[in-house]
Amino acid sequence: MYKKYLLPLLAGALFVSTVSHVQATDTGTINFTGRIVADTCEVYINGATTNGTVTFRNISQTAFGADKKVGDAQPFTITVKNCDSNISFLNIKFNGDRITGYGEEVLQPTGTANNVGVRVLPAGSPNYIKFDGTEPLIASKQFLTGSDTIFNYSAEVIQVGSALPTAGEYNATAAYTLTYR
Repeated sequence: MYKKYLLPLLAGALFVSTVSHVQATDTGTINFTGRIVADTCEVYINGATTNGTVTFRNISQTAFGADKKVGDAQPFTITVKNCDSNISFLNIKFNGDRITGYGEEVLQPTGTANNVGVRVLPAGSPNYIKFDGTEPLIASKQFLTGSDTIFNYSAEVIQVGSALPTAGEYNATAAYTLTYR
C-alpha cells in the first residue's frame, strides 16, 4: 500500500530535482547625449532691450475697494529674437519679493504707497504668474528660427488687504529667466 503512494511521490521528487530553473539575462547600455547651447537670444520688454518698465496710470484710491480688486491693468510683451537654431521651445520664469498669503502671485512693491501689490497674467491663461522661480507650463512657446517669439502679459496693480491703498508712489520688480530647450 505504501508502495502505491510512495513510488509516484519519489518519481515526482526526482523529476523536480532534475529540472533546472531557466533564467535569461539580457544586458545593454544606454548612452545619454545632449548639447549645451550658447546664450544667444535677445530679449525685449515692450521694445526695450533686456530690462523694461510697465507703467500704470495714475489712479485714485477709490479705484480699488476690496482685497485683490484691480485698480489698473497694463498689457506688455516680452519678445525673444535671434536665438540659436538648435532651440525648439522657450519659456520664462519669474522671481521677486512676494506678499505672504497670496499664493506666490503678488509682488511686494516698495515706495510710499501701502496696501498695493502687482501681479501678472499671461495672455490666454486663467492662472497668474508665480514669482517663486517655477516655470509656468502655459507660457511655453515653440521657437521658429528666423522669427520673433512673443509672450503677451497683463500686469495688474491690486489692493492688498481690506484697507484702501494709501496715496504715494510704488515700484515692484521681478527678475526673469529665459529657459529654452
